[in-house]
Amino acid sequence: MSSTTVPTSSAVRSANASSTLALRDRIYAVVLRTTLWPLMNVATGRSIHRKMQFLDRSQWWPRERLEAYQLAKLQRLIRHVYDRVPFYGREMRRRKLRPEDFTSLDVLREMPVVTKTMLQENPGDFLAAGYRFEDLITGSTSGSTGQPTRFYRTREQDSWYWALKYRMWGMAGYRLGEPYVHLYNSPRPGRRKRVQDLLLRNTPVYLFEADDQPGLLASVLAILSRRHIRFLAGCTTPIRVLADHRASLPSSPPIYLRAILTTGNVLTDHEREVLQRVLGAPVWDHYGLGGEGMHVAAECEEHDGYHINMENVLIEPENSLAAETGESTNLYVTALDNYGWPLIRYDTQDAAVFNRRSCPCGRGLPLLERIDGRLSDVIVLPNGRRITAHFFAIIGKSFAVAQYQVEQRTRDSFLIRVRWKGNHPIEEEKNRIVECLRRAGGEAVRVSFEDVSRLPPSPGGKHRYIIPLEGPNPVV
Repeated sequence: MSSTTVPTSSAVRSANASSTLALRDRIYAVVLRTTLWPLMNVATGRSIHRKMQFLDRSQWWPRERLEAYQLAKLQRLIRHVYDRVPFYGREMRRRKLRPEDFTSLDVLREMPVVTKTMLQENPGDFLAAGYRFEDLITGSTSGSTGQPTRFYRTREQDSWYWALKYRMWGMAGYRLGEPYVHLYNSPRPGRRKRVQDLLLRNTPVYLFEADDQPGLLASVLAILSRRHIRFLAGCTTPIRVLADHRASLPSSPPIYLRAILTTGNVLTDHEREVLQRVLGAPVWDHYGLGGEGMHVAAECEEHDGYHINMENVLIEPENSLAAETGESTNLYVTALDNYGWPLIRYDTQDAAVFNRRSCPCGRGLPLLERIDGRLSDVIVLPNGRRITAHFFAIIGKSFAVAQYQVEQRTRDSFLIRVRWKGNHPIEEEKNRIVECLRRAGGEAVRVSFEDVSRLPPSPGGKHRYIIPLEGPNPVV
């Protein structure tokens, strides 16, 4: 005789509650996308909703159509800055450049490179006629490179910024209205942000502001154990802190994430593996310039490079042959829709590897092979070889290392700060690290270690894996 297991009344109530919650989530998401979100756009003077619809289609355009669209936008922007922006108009006339000369992207290389120092020293030189600073949206970089800078953008550029964020997240399966948890580096004050979080069903967490960080981490894990929370977003550093905390616990409630959405720091292969193993979901990485108000590139479901958001940004390698050589090179970025305070050939101080491949996903958007991070986070070894955070995965892969930071003291000497874990053979690991560095940089390389109990983040909330030599290190 077969036996039948009869569900308990509590199990039936729990199943019914989960089903009701899932139905309520779906209904709210539909109401948000069809009614609340368009109304929010009108109320705030944005066109995010319309641009999201456009971006859903344009990502599948053939490359030739995308390139023609991008060139047409650049030509309109160049005409605008020639007539209305003091810095660009002056520089174009000095270089004998006229708007009609821009028949291809190659001509853009004749324009000057814009640096943070130039923007800091004379922001008014970049303000277009007819615009006022008080009418623009203000952003700023965290200053993790030692150079915090204020930036300004129009509502039009801000609309592109938000629309691209949701397209990038959409590649990971997210749909507007689905609840998510976002780990921030610093607080986002203001009633408008609180209303926005409420409507978008965002649970914000400010990890580095907490007095009781372990308690806050425990509460985040409790939130993630709710079945309807399927997405975790944020800078790589706080997400790694959360993963390390979960890994240290003897037991932890199950979590049901569908995707982890990272940005802000260089994501090494080892970092990706740790986050996926400990938090139980695939990682989708994105590259953006938050303070500058630009989302630049993102991984799709193939995880085979970063699709460039070429409908709104134009990026070029400092080394024009970089796509052929496969070398890591500096990125210059042009924002195509910020007519109020235009950034053309803005020096990001970030490095990446370019390529000319197409992605198997079928999108026409071009690819970056890899993001290498800040140029200030590139080290030049005594023999001239350059290394980035990806090289130091040799340290992160060690089972003995919980956290590390590499500081270049002189051209041939390094201090490596390490937070060790467990009872592993530390001296053996130190010898392995020294051997790898000397193999890359030559026998002249000298390495010392500092054992630490904690590595605090930078003022901007990010963890710097690499602190290169200040001064004449030829990283560019």
